[in-house]
Amino acid sequence: GKFRINVIYFNKKTEEKIYSNANLLKLEGYLEPKLAKITLAEFLYNNLGVASELILGLKLFVYQEIILRSWFDHPYNFNVWSRGGAKSTLAAIFSCLYPIFHPEIRIVISSNSFRSTRRIINTIEKIINGRGAELAHQCFSSRTGKIEFAKRADEMLMEINGGSICALPLNNKIRGTRADVLIADEFSQIPEDIYKSVLMPFLMAKGNIQDQLKIKEIEDSLVLLGELNEKDRSEIPS
Repeated sequence: GKFRINVIYFNKKTEEKIYSNANLLKLEGYLEPKLAKITLAEFLYNNLGVASELILGLKLFVYQEIILRSWFDHPYNFNVWSRGGAKSTLAAIFSCLYPIFHPEIRIVISSNSFRSTRRIINTIEKIINGRGAELAHQCFSSRTGKIEFAKRADEMLMEINGGSICALPLNNKIRGTRADVLIADEFSQIPEDIYKSVLMPFLMAKGNIQDQLKIKEIEDSLVLLGELNEKDRSEIPS
């Protein structure tokens, strides 16, 4: 049979995740509103099957939840699936859920065929506007009530939670795009030179340079005042 390849890259190092289900079982009594919100968010992040059903109205198969968990937790994912394995559907589910838990994240979806990319985009729109996805619907902005990508010949864009989901055709004209998460659909069909010279540079540039400069200025002042040691400076990823 034929197989399709799906690759997801992250430009940040994976942080250690503390799975809190055991700790949640120990909770008793009344929770203050702020703690209740934090606890719910932590529970949903650690139980993506429940999160998908509650936020998107979609019940996942066990294998889908396992793969989705690996995509959330690891900076590099390479998946080879059979045709009809719900690859595009799960990529769409990931694109809907990940920005909800990670504000200001920029996701770029690209494929050797823009038609394949459109399939993922159409699935995202179908999920967000579908029955049972009322909670997810509130995370996206829309003036008409229906969540849709802003579609152009060379780009499809949707804003969410301070970040964005962007779909691009695969050519040299898309140089300069920046991403925190890159989804490369049908990876085996992508020319090597495009992969090396166009796609991977998406992940190289920092997206929060201004914030990093502000942190450095504040810490420089604290060091001069003797209120901060050099060894205690914030770790800024390269």
